[in-house]
Amino acid sequence: MLGPMRKPFLVLILLLSVLLAGIHVVGSEERTARLLDGLDPRDDGGDLPVEAVCVVAGSTDQGQLYCVLQVVVPSPSLGAAASRSLRLTVAVSDLDSETEVTRRTVATGSLDNTGAWVYLVPVGISEEIRGLAVVVEDPTSQRWGGALVEITEEPLPVDEEAAVSEGSPIGLRIGPPSGGNPGAADPTTTMIRLVPPRHEPATGTTRIEVIATSEAVERVEFFLDGDRVSEDRRAPFAARFNLGQPPRPQEILGIAYDEYDHEVGRDTLVVNAGSGVFRVSIRSLAGNPASGSVEVTAAVEIPPGKALDRLEFYFNGELAAQRRQPPFTASVPTPSAGPTDFVQVAAFLKDGSSIDTVRLLAAQGVVEEVDVNLVELYVVASDAFGRPMKGLPKEAFSVRRGGKVQPIEGFQFAEDLPLLLGLVIDSSGSMDERMTEAKRAAGGFLGQIMKEGDRAFLVDFDTRPRLAHPATSDLGAIFRTFSTLQPEGLTAIYDSVVFSVLHFEQGRGRKALVILTDGDDYQSRYSPRRAIGDAQDAGVPVYVIVLGEGKQARRILKTGDLDHLTAKTGGRVFLTSQPGDLEKAYAQIDAELRSQYLLTFYAEPDGQDLDIEVRIDRPGAKARTVIGGR
Repeated sequence: MLGPMRKPFLVLILLLSVLLAGIHVVGSEERTARLLDGLDPRDDGGDLPVEAVCVVAGSTDQGQLYCVLQVVVPSPSLGAAASRSLRLTVAVSDLDSETEVTRRTVATGSLDNTGAWVYLVPVGISEEIRGLAVVVEDPTSQRWGGALVEITEEPLPVDEEAAVSEGSPIGLRIGPPSGGNPGAADPTTTMIRLVPPRHEPATGTTRIEVIATSEAVERVEFFLDGDRVSEDRRAPFAARFNLGQPPRPQEILGIAYDEYDHEVGRDTLVVNAGSGVFRVSIRSLAGNPASGSVEVTAAVEIPPGKALDRLEFYFNGELAAQRRQPPFTASVPTPSAGPTDFVQVAAFLKDGSSIDTVRLLAAQGVVEEVDVNLVELYVVASDAFGRPMKGLPKEAFSVRRGGKVQPIEGFQFAEDLPLLLGLVIDSSGSMDERMTEAKRAAGGFLGQIMKEGDRAFLVDFDTRPRLAHPATSDLGAIFRTFSTLQPEGLTAIYDSVVFSVLHFEQGRGRKALVILTDGDDYQSRYSPRRAIGDAQDAGVPVYVIVLGEGKQARRILKTGDLDHLTAKTGGRVFLTSQPGDLEKAYAQIDAELRSQYLLTFYAEPDGQDLDIEVRIDRPGAKARTVIGGR
């Protein structure tokens, strides 16, 4: 029991703690406000040199500018004791509204042997802007600096040794005011990802979990259709939602905060999308491609509260037609009639989100719509030595479902279909000595496999997975991101699989996930079974390259259950130990992804699981099959 003198003393300490905890939040706003008013940060105690410009990338008819904010801080100025993360505050002020402030914590990793730390983030602002300011704070040393941001067309010069971090867009001044909607501001920040329930439809009490990609996350608030449900202050973060009966589309929002109660990330998830909260499909194809054109009829489903902008129709990636109102039917020219020609339909909402679907054109003609499910199988055929087999005819393949032979409706070589590739690199502490080799080999793999129309995204993981770069066709952007990968932490392999699968769009198309690791799984929240199930549902084959010496690599393979993961998803494991093995493994994966066959057959929509087997009528031949995402 506290004595009479200790109680007031304890109360005083608590009051001081509360006051001190609030100093940072108020201070950062005051600092950006003073910068906007023209005060030199050095006159306000800021001794960290910061330079910043906003490089204009475009504008709209509504008086909005899109630019890339570039913030540069010399690494030597941060010192050896600098944090592995920095806090950024961005403030924008225009002529007719209040100053708008966005804060985020950015992981930098080690800045040893780097000339500067560079942060790049897309920003939307009004053309009526009065001023833009940025403040950078080091939470370890409590040092800070800031700068007024110049709107320009030229970026700041930085040397090749700079460490570059890229952030998700800051949605300042884009779109109408949020009106207090907790999901309206900065919707693309992804320091957390909500994990969908394993099975849908989901009804009644349902647990939704969060993958936090940064140690900066201290708590997560959860909302259901805009109403606050709960918060969780202990990792791993999760909440239980009453989704009721019958199942219906509902939106879940998670907002993450750091120890200073700054918002550091948010993510939204629609459960029970069912027939497709946002889905586009090709309902029918009429005509023969050899005649010079086909008539494409599409259907689109729009989420509640959203509005359709347009549908675009493509032939082999070339825009052929556009429709803004139903009926969504267009005549698509087909100047060639090869076995790999395809039509594509993309749907765009007015908020900028989009989704697409692809359908191959059979050279012998097009099948009209039928009331059954078209199942797509991506098949790698390999000989007795494990080498991909090209040039096999349709007659060499047979498809069985539940033991019964199914007629093969479509048979194509899938190499020319667009590919979405997820590249996952282990950045745990044990990778320190091999990180340079890993980056070089991964870069060579991307440069070799990617072609026009393909996209790739980059994930790195240690104790937590992170989206290092979102899906893009710009290889240079991914290569620059390699410099930000710094080895530290443990090895959560299966968490990285579950996390990475979330970044593959729903629907059909060629996909692959390629993981490079050197260690056993350690501290993953998710099991191999969950990782396998999620990859199968998304139609994603998982390839794993294990770095290690002989017995060590085989032990990792056995204890980590990686062989089971790849076999169940249609991928492979590669064991590497000698110099040059890594490049060979990537080359073999490249060869396989370029040697896929696409088989299609019609299945009755009986609601049963697809028990599918593909056989190849060639001595020693084996088939590894991935069912297209469904």
